[in-house]
Amino acid sequence: MRLPEERSERNDGRNAERRDAANGGERPGAFGANADGRNRYRRRRFKGRDAATTGERRGERGGNKGETGKNERFERGNRPVGNRRSFERNERNGRGEKNGPNRDGLTRDFGASAVRFAQIDEDRLLEKLQAKTPSAALVLEARSVDWAAVEEIFAEWVEPMKASPQNSDHHAEGDVWTHTKMVCETLIGLPEWSTLTPTRRALTFLAALWHDVGKPRCVRYRNGRVTTPKHGPKGASVARRLLIEKCGYDGDADLVEFREQICCLVENHTKPRCFRDFYCKNEELERVASRTSCDWLALISEADVKGRLGVSPGSRLAKIEFFRRFARRRLANGGANE
Repeated sequence: MRLPEERSERNDGRNAERRDAANGGERPGAFGANADGRNRYRRRRFKGRDAATTGERRGERGGNKGETGKNERFERGNRPVGNRRSFERNERNGRGEKNGPNRDGLTRDFGASAVRFAQIDEDRLLEKLQAKTPSAALVLEARSVDWAAVEEIFAEWVEPMKASPQNSDHHAEGDVWTHTKMVCETLIGLPEWSTLTPTRRALTFLAALWHDVGKPRCVRYRNGRVTTPKHGPKGASVARRLLIEKCGYDGDADLVEFREQICCLVENHTKPRCFRDFYCKNEELERVASRTSCDWLALISEADVKGRLGVSPGSRLAKIEFFRRFARRRLANGGANE
């Protein structure tokens, strides 16, 4: 009795003999003599090539090696163009782009940057905001917000927030939009908010206004409870589209940076109250501080914790204060750049 391996090898040999007979007793390729099936992989790989062609290609590969012993044509900067676009460098930050020519300068460095925002002339930015932003959403001073006007302007995004449920143990106030209004009113009543410049007041207010805009798309029901996992990153993408369509924050470098600061605060607004649980606090802090101000982020998170009913904010406020002090100490020691 033959083993399975022997039977398979014998059958492969017979099949090869049949193919040879069909081809007139002569197989194309350099491995026609291997009719016993032991070189099936090589026959498939080199099918249709003759020995001369295969040898020439091997010689080309061997002769194209440089002093390092590697093929030079695969080195960076010496790639064959062919049907691919050329590899170009981004002149602004040195990162490589694989899609050929750099895009417009406004979207080339997509994402918030604390350094770039700090270099903006805030007086010039404030004039642009007053010309672009609806007056109901541009809150510069502590005053009562015209919620009826806000709901009318942003009805497309407000209605899903009104219909989005929340757990009563953490949000006894009700739906997401009710919680959002409480957060905004709490924010403009905080002493730290009144010390900010007008543009930064507008920035933090808009971030508070849209900090939970991603919740309607992230609602999940687990064991009878409502959860909204990763609503921060989802809300950042929704807020970006909203700010472009309704406020026109696009086409101008200052407005784009202002918009991305808002999206960054929306994306990371839950980080301060969970920061103590991070294993690598220094790395996480440097990542966030390179994009936005940790003080603004702590301010948004504090308003988020206080702007709700049904839960005591004591422990969460302690975690936010830990984040604020940790960030200030690291920034004072030069550990992260704001």
